[in-house]
Order: sequence, then structure tokens, then C-alpha cells
Amino acid sequence: MNKKLTKALTLLTVFLTTISLSAEDLLKPVNDLKLGTFSGRLQLLSMQRDGSDASIYKGNTNSTSLALKLDYLSPEFAGLTLGLSYIDSEILASGGGNLDAGKNAGAGTLFNGGFSLLNEVWINLNLEMIGLEKTDIKVGRQVFNLELIRADDIRQKPRSFEAVSVTSKDIENLTLTYLHAERMSDVWVNDERWKFLDINSNPDSTMGEAEANHQTRGLEYIEGVYSKEGLTIALYDMYEHDFMNSIGTRVNLTLTDTTAITVWYLHQNGIQKTDNKAGRNANLYSFSVTQKIGKVTVEPGFMSIAGGNGNTTDEGVRTQIPYGYNHPMANSLMLLSKQWAAGADTYFVKATTKIDKTILYVLASYTDHDNTVLAYDAYEVNVIAKQLLTENLSACVKFGYGARSGKAGTRDSHATDTRLFITYNF
Repeated sequence: MNKKLTKALTLLTVFLTTISLSAEDLLKPVNDLKLGTFSGRLQLLSMQRDGSDASIYKGNTNSTSLALKLDYLSPEFAGLTLGLSYIDSEILASGGGNLDAGKNAGAGTLFNGGFSLLNEVWINLNLEMIGLEKTDIKVGRQVFNLELIRADDIRQKPRSFEAVSVTSKDIENLTLTYLHAERMSDVWVNDERWKFLDINSNPDSTMGEAEANHQTRGLEYIEGVYSKEGLTIALYDMYEHDFMNSIGTRVNLTLTDTTAITVWYLHQNGIQKTDNKAGRNANLYSFSVTQKIGKVTVEPGFMSIAGGNGNTTDEGVRTQIPYGYNHPMANSLMLLSKQWAAGADTYFVKATTKIDKTILYVLASYTDHDNTVLAYDAYEVNVIAKQLLTENLSACVKFGYGARSGKAGTRDSHATDTRLFITYNF
């Protein structure tokens, strides 16, 4: 029998056996040894995409994967702790696809393939010994949830960086973060993108996507978040060496018990000196109003992208957020509308509610493009329903529909995206 098939069947057997057990039955005997805290996740992810335009999706594409995630956190010793996270994902089914990747083209197209990776391995030092009990230095492979660097655990693994980071909460109401990252393993499991690659050569990074041949030394990121009495102000700057600088802010103000407003601004400018792209820049402006109506929270908003090099506007000078972004539109399932392109104005509305053990989420958007850049306007609807079956077991269905309304002689097109997650945490 094929080794990969044997491995996949073994993992599937473990999955079916594990979900019949309680989390306490699985790990309590091990954790009672006081050698650290062990936890994990078994997750089945099935995806399907279909489209009317081969340039978007080539017909029906599908992929199913099963992943085991094992986590470990050591006891603290002299301010030091160790963390590990290992993930193994196996392809159970793959069909269709627009990549020249044989029988697993579907998995490659949907970034839902197989891999085996130590996604996190880090050592953390708490500085309590010098009076900074809420300050930590962490070195190694680690996951972040910051304004412009996010985990985005939307497939079988969160985004991870080989980095040195410092986080401090010793100043009341203020969280400060600094990090230097050299390599990244992204959420997209396709070819070698899940591996830890130098940021300048990773095709999912800003630098790897835009420029293949230039020197860089990774990225620097600094962020400060002030939060007190209904007001949150986040300021951040990300410097991708010899390529681009991104500086921005997010301000959230709670007006009443049921109403809040949020404003975003992001400016990006090219600093590469090896060609003529040093003058390129992009600006993002956005705001939203969050309103609670009974058990439903509704958030309508607007986002506008301006960009150019010199006095021209082109899609290549779009806002680039390859490491994630703390904004509702960064959670779009499909990105079919190209909401980040220069000249794009996007109107969106997000709605969430929880009814007993069911969580519902809707994100709808309409993007009005500058049709001298992209010859279409577009809209998209995402619907997510998550059902908690037991304390540790959940099922989640995600559905997305996107369409492009052709302009300047281009044809209309559409695409759908369907995902099923069955997740067991232990």
C-alpha cells in the first residue's frame, strides 16, 4: 500500500477513535505527571471551489485533508518556558485544480495539501528578575496576532515566523511589541510555501511576491496598543528591509453600550533602491460602525485604496498585507473582488450572532474599482455557521459566493467556495 495512503488512513483512524473519547481521558494521565501541559487538535478540512472563468478557478476543484496538531508548554524554571507545536497534515482526497501538480492539483490550488512541520519551537524569558514581571523575550518559531502580522489559522496551520520578539505590558493600559523576523511558514500549503523560507524569497511575502531578486534582511515590526475605558488606539510600523515600509493605526471608540466606531489608516511606501520602484506607495482608509441589536452585532463599513508610482495608478501598487491584517475585509474567504487593488472602494457589512451553541457569521461586500486599473466591479458574500457538538468537538461550514461585473468589454464571471471543518480540541 502507498506510504502516504497508509499514513492518511492511520491518521483518519486516530481521528475517529479520538473524537469518541473525552479530552480528559486523552491527556489527563500525561498532564498529571507535572512535566508540562500537553494539548492538541484533530481537524478534518474539506474544500470545494467552482467558477465560470478559468482564470479564476478551473471548473470544480476540491481537496480534503486531515491534520493532527500537538502542542506542549513546559513548566517555568528561573523565568524560562519552552513551547512546541507540531503539525502533520495528510491529503485524503484531491480533484480538479489549475496547477500542474498531478493527482494533488486540487489540494495545491486550494492550499489544502499535506505537510509535516514543527510549526512552533520557542524559548521565552520573563524579566521578573529585573522588576519587569509583564515583559517577555521570546526566541524561535512563533505565532503572532498583531495588527499587521496575524496567525490566520484558516487552513490546517497558523502562520509562523522564525523571530526574536519582545512583549511588555508593564506600563498600565499599554502593550508594546517588537520583533525581528527572518523566515516565515505561511498558512498556504502549496508546493514549498508551508516550509520556513527566507522572507525575501517566500512567494507569500510582500517581497517574495513582488520582487524575486533583491537583498533583504527580513523585517522589523513595532507596535503599541493603548486600551482604556472604551478607547483602543493601535500604532504600528513594519519595515521590510530594503523594500517597503508600512505604517498605520487603528482607533476603536465605544460610544454607548451598544455602539462603537473604528477607523483604520495604513500607508505603504517603497524604499527599494535597486530599481525605479522606490517611489511607489499605497494608502488605505477605512471606517466602520458596530451596532448591537439584541443578540446580533452588525458592522457596516467602507474601505478605500489609493496608490501609484509617480502620477500613475496600477494594480501592482495595491495595499499588500501578506502577513494578515486586523480588519474585517482581511477575513474574506475568496478575495475574488481584489479589494486591495489601487483605486478600489469597498462597501462592506459584517454580522455575527450566537444562538445557544450555534455561531453565525456573515460578511458581504461590494467593490467599485477604478476601471482603468481593473475592468470589473465585484461583490462577495461569505456565510459561516459553527455548531458546538460537545465541549471539545465542533462542526463549521463556510460558504462564499463572489461575482465580477465586467466593464470595458470584459465578461461577467463568478465563483463559489465551500468549506467544512470538523475540529476536535484536546
